Parts: sequence; C-alpha cells; structure tokens
Amino acid sequence: SQKTFLARHAFEKEFRRDEISGVTIEMVDEKEVIIVNLNLPKGSSLHFDLPSVFGGFPVIIDYGLVEPFHRNYHEELMPGISIGRFKNPPNASCTS
Repeated sequence: SQKTFLARHAFEKEFRRDEISGVTIEMVDEKEVIIVNLNLPKGSSLHFDLPSVFGGFPVIIDYGLVEPFHRNYHEELMPGISIGRFKNPPNASCTS
C-alpha cells in the first residue's frame, strides 16, 4: 500500500547507516511491521538508537544469526559449586 511504501522510504531516509543492510515491511501476526536487517561485525554493537514504532508500524530488528554468549565459554563444574553475580545471593553457602 502507499502508507507502507512511504513508511519504509521515510525510515530508510532517516536511519540510513552502514550497519543497516536492508529494510522491509512484512506481515507478523497478521500485522504489518518494519523489519530492519543489521550487518554488524562480530563482537560489535549498535551505536545509535532505533525506534520501536515508526510511522505507525512496529519495528523489529533482525540481527541475523546470533550465537549466545554461553555457547562461547563453557567450563565443567563440580557438584555443589554455583556461580552467580549477586553479592549476597539467597541460600549462599559453601560446603566442602
């Protein structure tokens, strides 16, 4: 439709960056949404903000294939050892 064409064109004009490799309008859950395809080098992050809604259309960001951090590093632990980030987690105790 004319509205989707104009929204896509306006989005591309306002957010033209090297990190954005493509912008499309697709149907998701029977609603038209703007899909933004990113082309980021491995280990880099996006250094600008993208809106969650643009021109009345929700914006979905496609990062491509993402490898979860926990898949990059794995260490076998012994039973009874727990790793966390809380300074004083509940039930924190050491047993030996």
